Formats: sequence, C-alpha cells, structure tokens
Amino acid sequence: MITGRAFNTVGRKMVAELFGLTQAESRLVQCLLQGVSPSQYAARQDLSQNTVRNQLKSIFEKTDVRRQSDLVNLIWNVLAPVIFEASPD
Repeated sequence: MITGRAFNTVGRKMVAELFGLTQAESRLVQCLLQGVSPSQYAARQDLSQNTVRNQLKSIFEKTDVRRQSDLVNLIWNVLAPVIFEASPD
C-alpha cells in the first residue's frame, strides 16, 4: 500500500494533475490510500457524508473507476514506478 508520506512526497500533485482532481479530491484520495473510510474522512474534516460521497463520485468519474478498491489500485499503478524509481537499489 502507498504510505501517506510517499503520496505526500511524490504523488499528490502528480495524481491531481493527471486526473484533474481538485485539492479537496486529492486530499480524499490520500486518506483513502491510508485506509481511512469516507465516513471517517467526513468526520475528521467536519464535512457531511453527502459532500464526501459527491467528491468520491467526482473522483470516480475523473479516474474512470467504479469502486474504491479500483481507485486505490489505479493510484498505486500510477505511483509505483515513480516511487520505486526514486528508491536506491
């Protein structure tokens, strides 16, 4: 799984630009990658669950996926080459 640190360091801006995500959407993706559920995210950010559902729906449309697990796999596949290329042998 992508750690929050790795996503912060190399991925958040890249993923946002690649898929046209807003800052709010990219923050939600980051939390999902860390294993935070949408309802936990809503509570932490003091957002309604409907707001988070709408953000998630928008993310799904922009990334052309239908499930959270597909989103996580997609982001992992996008970031893995960048993360591992930067790692020492």
